[in-house]
Amino acid sequence: MRRCLSVMACSLVVMSALTHAAEPAMKPIPGVGPAGEIAKLHTGFKFTEGPAADGNGNVYFSDIPNNRIHKVDADGKLSTLLENSEGCNGLMVDARGRLIACQGNAKKLIALDVETKKISVLSDGFDGKPLGTPNDLVIDRTGGIYFTAPDISAVFYLPSAGKAVRVLDGLPRPNGVLLSPDEKILYVLPSGSADVLAYPIERPGTIGKAKVLCKLEQNPKQASRLGGDGLTLDTRGNLYLTKPSLKAIQVVSPEGKTLGLIEFPEEPSNCTFGGKDLKTLYVTAQSSLYTVKMEATGHRFGATRSEEPLPEAWDYTTAMKKVAGKFRGNEGVVIHLGGSMTIANPYGTWPRSGKGKTPDDTAILKWMHTEAKDKTDGWWLCRTELEHYRAYTSESGLKSAMLFDGGKRGLPTLEKLLDEYKPRMVTIECGIYDVEDGVSLDDYRKNMGKALDLILDRGAIPVLNTIPPFKAQLDRTKQFNDALRELSKERGIPVLDLEREIFTRRPEDWFGTLVDRIHLTAGQNGGNPGAEPTAENLRKSGYQLRGWLTVRKVAEIKRRVLDDQP
Repeated sequence: MRRCLSVMACSLVVMSALTHAAEPAMKPIPGVGPAGEIAKLHTGFKFTEGPAADGNGNVYFSDIPNNRIHKVDADGKLSTLLENSEGCNGLMVDARGRLIACQGNAKKLIALDVETKKISVLSDGFDGKPLGTPNDLVIDRTGGIYFTAPDISAVFYLPSAGKAVRVLDGLPRPNGVLLSPDEKILYVLPSGSADVLAYPIERPGTIGKAKVLCKLEQNPKQASRLGGDGLTLDTRGNLYLTKPSLKAIQVVSPEGKTLGLIEFPEEPSNCTFGGKDLKTLYVTAQSSLYTVKMEATGHRFGATRSEEPLPEAWDYTTAMKKVAGKFRGNEGVVIHLGGSMTIANPYGTWPRSGKGKTPDDTAILKWMHTEAKDKTDGWWLCRTELEHYRAYTSESGLKSAMLFDGGKRGLPTLEKLLDEYKPRMVTIECGIYDVEDGVSLDDYRKNMGKALDLILDRGAIPVLNTIPPFKAQLDRTKQFNDALRELSKERGIPVLDLEREIFTRRPEDWFGTLVDRIHLTAGQNGGNPGAEPTAENLRKSGYQLRGWLTVRKVAEIKRRVLDDQP
């Protein structure tokens, strides 16, 4: 995206692709495309930018000099969404269906309700300083937003609840910005350099040292135009980098290898995958909007109903595939082992009867035997009380030593539970009472390590839950959670990092909203454990958050480990 624009002196005449000859099909890049001809869908604009797709087949884009945001519906019909856009540039649809926009002239990051046209200012400064000119953006799974400001050589991060912070400085006009599909890498495409930069993400808003992913191809006749503009990517992680001086998009693998160029009649400024199947590449290029069918499928950011679980800092797939090879138990049985936060009915409310499930959610819950209400249904086993505060696989007050000694209310030992249910996976919530009752960190680490080894020996996959923040003993809680992460990393085990999930959504005001003393919240603050899992609702109910995360984490593990899919 550019701050300085070459404005075409022409009236705004919008024409359909039907009035333009399609460009001859070029030789496709294997597995990428094109899979059809390049078509000029609409033209007659001054300078197009910021294409963004929603989940209904609509695509939005900016015409910066004309101060407009346009919409193209699933049938290709063009309309004007917003007049007087204040120079809106980069766009993306968030989890609530709002259009998030870099409002360049006003130097703001805004959210636009596409139905009411109401505008909400998300950020207009940082540390008491002006924001610069926001240019391009990407929304992460937590609802946080990375965005560039080329005029002050900066990249910012705006958490879903908080203020913008500068995460990068001194870059050669950082322009396009995007995340890898697993959100472990932040890509920055500068307009003042040929180097495409890749930064490891330690946690949302905290990034590591850059490496050069690749160099942009150059036009020897335009040697001063080193850099690129906007970018998108597909589900395989291939990057589509716009290179205006070449009138082309440079396709690069996640390893940095250039796979080929896709050429256009005009200089491309940005691109995105759209259409209901995400197999059409929409390209903004000077006066026009182009489309081309692709072999590849696009990866969509922001427009999903809600986020996915935060990733581990290690890969668990290889280790867990070896473990899964030893499994001789009951397929689809996932038992939930824990204390009062597991026996609590709200924990399983969304999985059992909640709103807003995707087809993938429904499929994984069916695989888990949800609502079978028997020994195969882990949600039923953890909430059905056999006596007060004790169910088949959970008991209030559970401490790590009880995994081997048995619970005070009669909960069987871990070994007996594994023998009884022969589960494919075991989620474990254990530690808050160890923290509260003064159990030593060494004893806790030994007990949890022993429990993990017992599960692994049976060919079952453990899913460790970190402990929610305990306000009275935050430092000890952090130490115990660090121990859980270390144990998991050593063994290559997946983690549902509830502590990080809570802090990511509520960095400052987590207490009383997602956590109440040592328990999660249900509906105390307007939340509802069974509500649709939007980013907003997942900030209101701690039990909904944990229940939803568990479903998505189990689905992720099944996909990566058992189904051998990315």
